[in-house]
Amino acid sequence: MRAAFLLVLLSALTNGGSALINLFISKHETNRTLGVMAEMAYIKDGVVNTYALRFPYRIATNISKLTFSWNSTASEEINYSIQLIADNPAVLPMLDVPRTGRVPRRTETFVVEYRCAGNKAGQFGVVLHANFSSSADANPIHVSLRQDKLCSFQEVARGIPGPVEDSSASVGGDGANQQTAGATITADQVFYIAIGCVFAVVIIIGSLIVAYFKSAKKGLAQDIGRESLRYPVPHSSPGYVSQTQPFLRTDSPSTTSKYSAITGGQSASSALAPATGGCRAAPTPSSSITLTPPVIILDQVVAIDTQAALNDLRADRNCFELGQIELEGTFGEVRWAFWRLAGQVDMGDVDEEEDQAGGEVPMIVKTLKPTAEPGQYDKFIAEALVFYGLPPHQNIAQVEAAACFGRFARSDPLIDAPLICYVHTGFGNLKKFLLRCRGESSGPGPNALRTQDLVSMGLQIVKGMVHLHRLGVLHKDIATRNCLISEDFTVQLSDTALSRDLFPNDYHCLGDNENRPVKWLALEALDKCQFTSASDVWAFGVTMWELLSLAQQPYADIDPDEISSSLQDGIRLPQPYNCPDEL
Repeated sequence: MRAAFLLVLLSALTNGGSALINLFISKHETNRTLGVMAEMAYIKDGVVNTYALRFPYRIATNISKLTFSWNSTASEEINYSIQLIADNPAVLPMLDVPRTGRVPRRTETFVVEYRCAGNKAGQFGVVLHANFSSSADANPIHVSLRQDKLCSFQEVARGIPGPVEDSSASVGGDGANQQTAGATITADQVFYIAIGCVFAVVIIIGSLIVAYFKSAKKGLAQDIGRESLRYPVPHSSPGYVSQTQPFLRTDSPSTTSKYSAITGGQSASSALAPATGGCRAAPTPSSSITLTPPVIILDQVVAIDTQAALNDLRADRNCFELGQIELEGTFGEVRWAFWRLAGQVDMGDVDEEEDQAGGEVPMIVKTLKPTAEPGQYDKFIAEALVFYGLPPHQNIAQVEAAACFGRFARSDPLIDAPLICYVHTGFGNLKKFLLRCRGESSGPGPNALRTQDLVSMGLQIVKGMVHLHRLGVLHKDIATRNCLISEDFTVQLSDTALSRDLFPNDYHCLGDNENRPVKWLALEALDKCQFTSASDVWAFGVTMWELLSLAQQPYADIDPDEISSSLQDGIRLPQPYNCPDEL
């Protein structure tokens, strides 16, 4: 009996000296930094969670601090040593506790701050090495926690204020002080929330008043125009219902004239109106509808003088320094580059206007290889200049310059291929970025994207598409492969130059000797080659599915020759697992 008691006592003393250590990130902190309400436990009761150590912790550009929680319930004091190592000097990790000491017995926190140097943009790794041991422990615990910090270009060098952090969680110190600080911050937050609610209520009331007066004014104008009628217009007119289209905007008569050139001189309302009955002359109530049908942008041939456009965009090829290859195809490639502007001098830390006057501008460029044929050169230039001359938009990537050594001339073989240049600082091609996030492409990239980030990307693509449609321009190949994503997750819709060469698996030839993005096309574009704004909206739907599935191949189990019949049979893309039901 005495021997059994001594054995139990010895086991308790052994466990108490080496096992009871906890190191984790609290639910509140993971929700603040990742948007996920879950605790990230690295060590629990002395047991190392090797599965959690395999995944880097992604820290966004607007987050500069990460709070860890730890404690020890062992009978003896547990000593620790912490070391922070950065893969790149572009980020400087800092610890707010001594690098050596003892693990607190009560649950406390320590903070790691990640300071971006500002001279580079991208994702940089930081490794936190932690060792835990006691005097009676023969097997110390060692863990290596990796974090991936996203940094913006010149975030610090330009004096941009750092991200607003929640400082309610203090490290060490008196518990009463912690509670007082937390109460003060909570009161401030309540005050600002109250002010925000008041402003929101005022804005809502003002919007309702404006909408009411606009509606009353519009109703008065319609009553004057229909003063010869005795009955209101029924909303279930067959001629009107037959023209409704989903996802299309109904324009007012004042804006319909903007699209008059699309239908060869006649207004869009008359071109799209039902064939039976006139909207103005017929005396019946159902034919007196003054509302225009939904406006659909039709495909139109826009002739661009490519030679004049190239001369207008011309830049000296010697001012461009090419970097590494982003994408490479059979006869074309996409590279990173820097454009050294004329009169560039070393001015140190300058503001944005001065920086634009001289310096190195980060670019992403498209160009052809010497093996390209003359026909490929013509198609490359025509597709690259499709947005030339359009008003700029933050979600449209337009050609900034076309660089060559001599004149823009087509030759066989191709000697002086022009560089088609776009101003860009960030992650490059959106599809390649999504594949990196999924782990199917080489190179650094965030390992986790929140659903709200992906939805935000989709909304930005919609803004770019709407901008083109307002100008009467159809894209006809909306997909993640034709988008660029910057360091702050700004997405730009770009042209289709080189897409067929860089992403050959996304294009198929159905016997018409033309590679087309079959799995992104609407049924009318697939069968009849009829492109409208509605077919662009369909392609955006497939693109949104790409975003939420991290660039998986749509309709992967369906042969390209069977896409048309499958769509006619009602087969659609499945809902991605992380797609909200409302979307």
